[in-house]
Amino acid sequence: MTDARRDAPRTRLLLVGGWPAIVEKALRAADEVVLFHGNPTEIDPALQDACRIVQPIDTQDETTCIQRARTLHRTHPFTGVIAVRDVDCMAAAGIRDALGIAGNSRASVSLTRNKISMRRALSNGPLDTVAWAAAYDRAEVRAAVARLCAASGKPVIVKPASGRGSLNVRLVSRENVEAVLATHTDAGLADGLIVERFVEGAEYSVETLSLNGHHHLLGVTEKLNPPRAPYFVEEGHLFPARLTDTVLVDIRARVFRLLDTLGITQGLCHTEIKVDEGIAHLIETHARPAGDRIWRLMELALGIDPIEIGFTALVGRPASLPETVPAVRLAAIGYVCGDGGRVSTASVDSSIHEIPGLVESRLLFQSGAMAPPTQDSYSRHAFVIITNARECALRDNLETALSRIKVLCTPVPSAVVAQRPLPPQTENARK
Repeated sequence: MTDARRDAPRTRLLLVGGWPAIVEKALRAADEVVLFHGNPTEIDPALQDACRIVQPIDTQDETTCIQRARTLHRTHPFTGVIAVRDVDCMAAAGIRDALGIAGNSRASVSLTRNKISMRRALSNGPLDTVAWAAAYDRAEVRAAVARLCAASGKPVIVKPASGRGSLNVRLVSRENVEAVLATHTDAGLADGLIVERFVEGAEYSVETLSLNGHHHLLGVTEKLNPPRAPYFVEEGHLFPARLTDTVLVDIRARVFRLLDTLGITQGLCHTEIKVDEGIAHLIETHARPAGDRIWRLMELALGIDPIEIGFTALVGRPASLPETVPAVRLAAIGYVCGDGGRVSTASVDSSIHEIPGLVESRLLFQSGAMAPPTQDSYSRHAFVIITNARECALRDNLETALSRIKVLCTPVPSAVVAQRPLPPQTENARK
């Protein structure tokens, strides 16, 4: 960046959290970038040098972030503020409100960060199609499970109201409710659990981009090897999913209405749905790009960079999308999951590079490491990304690629694995 641009920037974006690829996108979108980050060492030194300011800060401490942003804003006025991870979104929204700059409001983002709040916002409207109940202690959980199980004759879903990454998502019946409750502390319960009717049907996520209040449907992501009980971990994704025009019209209308109801006006949103008998049921939404590298699948399939386009619009530069964004190819990611333990073998066969359309393969745990059992999105063991113009070939090549990755673990007492914090690289599985 030239000294002239540093002295007289036209746009300055405050990025709260993120990883190197996100910082690169921000630097392309705005004249200057100020980065708030809990661990700046995760960002390449060259990228840090390209940023106007890199501020080490706890991005989950909203009050401190607002105070620091307010101070910097006096001498380095921000055009807009954005975050791309759940844990950073509230700080970004709080800064937006405090400084009066571009971004999604705190009221809107808070509805996406708390599943109970979102359900309340939708209550008694056309999007309220899933029976649910809020619970803040053990008695309320038992009562909600009993009532909803009796109404549907089936088990229900119980998950933390502010959860993420499939953490502590469980299928619960009256028979196993006590076992599930035993995994929650009283403090965790006080933060709220949401109990929902288990919706049958296929699971998808809907990827949208809002530019100054105008929503665009980028596509729908199919969940490969549909998440199963008891933990509902996602094992892969394919973008874009092949759906009928009728179903797509219904999905578009429902998700756009959801975004309007919540007041989302800027950036990417990731909305999880289930389609049962042709009707889309909203499960939850997030005011940030999809995790699990779905954002990368979109780039590969659409031939555009939706995150960068969103950043560009946020800082007031010209940015637009057609009403329909056609895919030029299909892209998929598949994960290697396992029971966990001490990793005895972690290898990728060199022949994997001969597979057409291979974009990336990565081990998330190396030999000798302690790998947790796969119970959420942060404890999968490896992944591959594949592209192809034909769906059958894509699925076949993905299966072949996954077969050429070996992550073998020696069992250890479950308490040993449970006591070990997830190593930093497992966060990569969500990016």
